[in-house]
Formats: sequence, C-alpha cells, structure tokens
Amino acid sequence: MKMQNLRGRSLYLILSGLLLIALNAIGISSAFAAQEGRAPRHSVSYLQATMPAAPVTEGPTLTATASPTSTPVTALTFTGWSYGCTNGPYITCSATVTGTQTNPYRWDFDISYTYGDNSTVFGSNFTLELAFDTGVFYTEVPIWWEMVPITNEVMPNRWIDVVYSGAGDLDPMPYPAGSWIVPSQPSPYNTFRVKFSRVTGATEILTRTDTWHLTIATYNFIGTATPTPTQTRTSTPGRPSRTPTKTVTKLPTKTPTRTLTLTPSRTSTRTATLTRTPSKTPTPTRTRTPTITPTPTSDSCLGGDYEVQGITGSNGTIPFYGVWGYSHIWDPTVTYWGDYVNSVWIARDNLNYVEIGWVERGDGSGGKRTYFRTWEINGVYHDEFWGTPLVDTDHDFKVYNVSGNKEWKYYVDGIQRIPNITTTFDSGITGAMRERHNTCDSGWAHWWNLQRCDYACNWSPWQTIDERNWYEPLWFLDIVSFSEFYVSPH
Repeated sequence: MKMQNLRGRSLYLILSGLLLIALNAIGISSAFAAQEGRAPRHSVSYLQATMPAAPVTEGPTLTATASPTSTPVTALTFTGWSYGCTNGPYITCSATVTGTQTNPYRWDFDISYTYGDNSTVFGSNFTLELAFDTGVFYTEVPIWWEMVPITNEVMPNRWIDVVYSGAGDLDPMPYPAGSWIVPSQPSPYNTFRVKFSRVTGATEILTRTDTWHLTIATYNFIGTATPTPTQTRTSTPGRPSRTPTKTVTKLPTKTPTRTLTLTPSRTSTRTATLTRTPSKTPTPTRTRTPTITPTPTSDSCLGGDYEVQGITGSNGTIPFYGVWGYSHIWDPTVTYWGDYVNSVWIARDNLNYVEIGWVERGDGSGGKRTYFRTWEINGVYHDEFWGTPLVDTDHDFKVYNVSGNKEWKYYVDGIQRIPNITTTFDSGITGAMRERHNTCDSGWAHWWNLQRCDYACNWSPWQTIDERNWYEPLWFLDIVSFSEFYVSPH
C-alpha cells in the first residue's frame, strides 16, 4: 500500500527564486537547485526499484557556493542515523557512523557500509541516512557539505530529504562538495535527512565495504576556521537512534502507504525451532492477547513506514505462486494520520506485487476498519477497500495464480474478490507482515497457518521463516514456528 508525497514543485520553484533574489541583496548567494522529475523512490514509503543498473563512476560536480558569513545562521542538531537493506537476497548488511567533530555549526562523520548480493536474478538496495534538526521554523537555513571517499569503487547515490511534505528536496546531492538552502518548514517540522543509496543490479554478485568522510555545516567551512560553539549540544553521533525523539509526522495525501518495503532487519535473523503443520482448513486457537499501545502524545509520535515482516522461501530466494494465512482482527490504537495494516503478499520486486489483508485507518483517512487488496504493475499502483471486519474475529487471506498464468485470484474467508487481476509476473518473494505509519500506532499482530503454493498451486505450510524489519526498533518478529508468528514488543 502506498503513500505518495505530491509536492507543488512549480509554485515552490517560483517562490524559492524570489527568496533567493532577496537573499542576494543582503550578501548571501544561494546554491539552491530544486530538482524536477524526481523519482518517487524516497518518499515516506522508502521504496525503490530493485534492479536498475549499478551507478557509474562520477567526477566532481559542484553547486555554486553561498557567500561566507562571519557568523553562521544557525546551529545543527544531529538526531541519529539508520540503515537498511531493501529487497532480497542480500548476504550481508552492516554500517557504522562515527562522529569525529561535533561543533554545533559543523558535523564530521566517518561512514562505513558493508553490503553483499549473491543473486543473478534480483538486485538489492542498501541505504543509509543521517538526520539533522535546524532548530528553527519558518526559516531557510543555508548548509555546506563535502564528501571524501576513503574506500569506494563509486560513491553511493545521495540526496537530501526534507521532512515537511510541502517543502522541496535536493536530488541528487552534488559531489564532492556543494551548498544548498534547506527550505523553510512550519512548526513542528525542522528536520532534514542526508541519504545514501547503493543499488546492485540483477546480475551483480559482490561483497564490499565502502567508507567515506562526510562534513556538513551551516557556514562555508572550506578554507575557513571553525566557529567557536556558543551553546551546548547533547546529541551524540555514532549510534543509531533506538527511539523517536522529535515530532516529524508527515501528512499523507493518500493513505495507507504501500506496504511492500522489502527490507531486512538490522539485527540477526531469528530462526524458528519447531514446525507445525496446519490442515488446509484449520481452526486456529489464539494463545496471546494484543499488546495495547499507550494513548499517543503529540511530542512522542514519529510518522513513517514501520514494518515487521515474516519471509519464507529461504529468506526470499525461492519464489512461490501464492500465499495464504490467518490474521486476528482487533481494535488497535491509530493516530489521526496513522494506519495499522496486516497483509500477505507476493512481490516480484518493489514495482510489481499483489497483496491482501485488513487495515485500521486513522481519522485523517476515513477512520475505518476494512479489508483491502492492492496490486502494482510496473510501478502503477491500484487498491480496493471493502467490508468492515468485526473486532475479535479471525479471518484468512489468500492470493495466488495457477500454472503461471499471471492471473491473480484474491480471497477473504474463501469468498473471492473479483475481478481477477492480470499482471506481468507469476511468482515472487512471499511474506506476511504488520505495518504501521506512526510510532504511536499499535504494533501487535498475529499470523498463523501460513501456507504457500507451487506452480500448480499445491498448498503446503511454510518451511522456513526469516525476519525483515523496516525502521521498527520497538517491535520484533516473535516466531512460534515456521508457519506462525506474533509481532511483539522488545
């Protein structure tokens, strides 16, 4: 399911140009270069195509540098970093970020990213981001940066993402140095993120560690002295944040978001130790009760796409032609712009998949509990919503195609949802998941009697299960067997 950030770029470009003329009049020139035609790979859904060609070696490209000032406009607070490895199969994924200088006007980091891909069929996307707060609202903030490769075949793709959905981003972020004006953001938004992405092509097989040094500041630091700090900063770089610290909820224009962010956990994979074999028409018995999420407060809620997935088929390396599972319907806490989603799906890649499940939507998007199905074909997204499942009931969800005919059939409780959907693929990575769109949305979930089908659609229980986790530090895949799991709090 998808959330699109539709940004008014034309109006923004006109207003930005007028603001830049005014800034030049007081001696501050700008390197702001808004990008038209930006691919939707880095919206709140954090989705990206998995099999484009690998990036080519780049030469230096600089933006115009803003005129230095004797006193920086503002300081920066470094609020944390995170990384992920989208789509499979990847074989290794780890990162370190070490702060080497923490002047409030200038931050220096040594970044190391180890990644590997051993598939000649699928590609993978390895991402890393660093988040900063400007500490000011309704104010543009000039920034400068420099990137120095240490051990790199190529520098990763890179861009700057502004949290407030009404502000423009910078994509790509010039290399090896440049400057830009972070757009004005209304309260409570003041965050921007520097993001890096390395996409492996479908035929690439590699294991590599890239390292580089990043400097980012609010003054033109190249060839100038570092300003003396005038205030104490408490943020410490070098460790990823485990809990949200700021209110940065993005207001979606369409909810709920696309669910298939095929991203592994930053922690080790949990392995089931026993197998339960369900019948084809099981009568499940729940053994646990939902964990209720506390009532959210405005200063503790973080908007985004938070997923805990169970993947079968040797961590997605073996494709299947259908998936079937049971989910418990309950009454989760959902924030105004939040969504709570449970689904099963088959994904060829992030631009081609089918999915079915149920969703509890926040008041900002209708405030209704409903069944849904989605399908995406070569990046063109579709969804349908119907019915109102009752609280404290169990339902089974199924989607499959037979003999590779690419005509997908959707079922809820054995009742077919028509019409069938014809796609360009007949199999893919197979999973079940719980997704939420705000850290104050509930996180508990239960899936069981999970089955998959082969080419002739002979159903059988999952024989493996692996956890994939997308920016979800508070919840994990609590595995009962290969075919059953809970999403439980740490």
